[in-house]
Amino acid sequence: MAAEFPYFYASTLADRKNSFPLVMVGGVLEANQRWDIGREVMDFISKDYPGAHPIRPKVEPAVGAALLALNEFMKECVQEAYRR
Repeated sequence: MAAEFPYFYASTLADRKNSFPLVMVGGVLEANQRWDIGREVMDFISKDYPGAHPIRPKVEPAVGAALLALNEFMKECVQEAYRR
């Protein structure tokens, strides 16, 4: 079930061709000296979703989510301003 979650989430955000951010959080995804599991997860997802752009936040997940939401909101505001 856990392996299916990224595919379910990605397919609800975008089709397989469009670009979209994929925020990778959680201690289990952190690289150690022997293995970068986060890189392997991203490589696996990229096979089916080449438009996925991995983001590994350097801040706490809640702060990163808020910053990403603010960034998307600002993009929409700028687009709306140009439509007027």
